[in-house]
This record gives sequence, structure tokens and C-alpha cells, in this order.
Amino acid sequence: MRVLLIIFDGLADRPAPELDGKTPLEAARTPNLDRLAAEGINGLMHPKSPGYPLGSPLALHLMFGYPEDAFPDRGPLLASARGLSIAPGDVVLAARFASVEEQPDGRLRLLQRFIRGREQECRRLADTIAKHEIDGLSFPYVYAGNGDGNLFMTGGASSQITDTDPLGLDLPVLRSQARAEASDRQTAARSADALNRYLTWAHSQLGATSESGDAPPINFLITKWAGPKPQYEPFADRWGMRPASLPDEEVVSGLMLELGFHVEQIEDAGPEADLRRRLTRAGELLSD
Repeated sequence: MRVLLIIFDGLADRPAPELDGKTPLEAARTPNLDRLAAEGINGLMHPKSPGYPLGSPLALHLMFGYPEDAFPDRGPLLASARGLSIAPGDVVLAARFASVEEQPDGRLRLLQRFIRGREQECRRLADTIAKHEIDGLSFPYVYAGNGDGNLFMTGGASSQITDTDPLGLDLPVLRSQARAEASDRQTAARSADALNRYLTWAHSQLGATSESGDAPPINFLITKWAGPKPQYEPFADRWGMRPASLPDEEVVSGLMLELGFHVEQIEDAGPEADLRRRLTRAGELLSD
């Protein structure tokens, strides 16, 4: 059996008053989607439960039949997509350069979450915080480009810790804590405390050497999505199908690689050309 699964990630939307209460998809003229629906098989699937929106990686993880508690989170999946090796026991976080400003109460206010156009400076700064040790834990930082990277915690850390990214500007940077559901709260609390101390150290190192000029200084790492080394039963072994994927999101590429998919990247060339290239290559893979 050959199956072509097309996922329109993010196609759902909210009703708009300008569209007489319809969603953009409901209001749009969609002859090609209508034909796909007419010639294919249709259904309604809730990866978790009705009305519970999920991020792409977790939704795909569940859709492919893996239990929710086996999801490793995005940090290690991004590392996999970037070709980084993850050892058993490692904890991996997404770690992005940012600009912060210290407030009178000592908290750090987030000024900029995405650093772009300063690649040479980012790479130089990454070298200054490439490795540090705190409380018996090592913190290797691996820069990936465009202001993004991965922070590893090795030496017995817990991945059951919270994010430090407040997900918005002009908000205080969060302190990492042990998650409420942590199975070993003592280790999780120790790991969160060590991470907070590492980020404070990194802030001091970056702030002393950032070449800000007229731009806000690159003086902090914001972290999120801590997770362990993924442990997946290969998709082919689980379901008896030989899978391939043409993802357009880095973290989804990481998930597909961990599931044992053959993964190819299609160069973005605009919406119409991009879709044509993907469908053409998908047809070639199906006929292989």
C-alpha cells in the first residue's frame, strides 16, 4: 500500500467579522482542496482531544501512534535536525540569543527575542559561553546560526524543568523551576537552579563583550523545551511501512529523523512553486 499524507500545518484559523463570521478557509475558493477531498478519504482527527490545540511536533508524534509521555520535547528534536549527537543522560534545550535590560528590582526585561543580521558577532559570543560547569553539571552550548543554538546539560541533570523564555517582549525573563509533575523533584530542582546560575554567568560573559553599537546588546540566552535523548521505536518497525518526509520546519525534520524517516529538504521558492516541488518529489518517492 502506498500512502501520500499531505498536512496543511496551521491551516485552521478563527472566524473573522470581515468574512461574515467565517474562517479564512471557509471563505476562500478552494477548487484544488475540494478535488482532493472528493477523490480522497476525509475525516476529523483530534491528536489529543477536541478543542485542544497542539504544536506541530507533538501533534505529529501522537498522530503517528506514539504515547504522549514518550514525547522528548523540542530541544532534542532541534538538536537532531542540526546533526548534533545526544548521549544517554543528556538534557538538551533550545537556547536563543536575546537582548535584556536589568530593572531596578533586579529582574531582566526582555527587549529582543530574535537576533538577525549579526551572525559574526553571534558566533564570536557563542565561543565565550561554549562550556561551563556548575554544581557537578556541565553546560556545553552549540551555536546553530541565526541567533539559535542548543544548550546541553550533562552529568545527571533532569529534563523536568520549566522554560525561561517569557514568549513576549517587555516581560521579565523567567527563572527555571522544577516542573510540578517532576518524578524526582530534588534532581529537577537542582537542575533548574544550576541552569539559572549558568544563565546568570552567561549574561555576565555576553554583556562584557557584546558589540551592540546602535542595536540592543546580545547579552542573554533564553531557554525552553528541555528534553532527554529521544527513544523511539522506528516508524517502519512499528507500522510496517517505509516512510519519507519533506518537512518545511526544522523541529519537524528532527522528529522525522528520530522516527527513522527518509528526510529531504525542499528549497523554498514561494508558496505555489514550493507546493509544486513538494508534490513532484512526493510522487517520485511514492514510485520508488
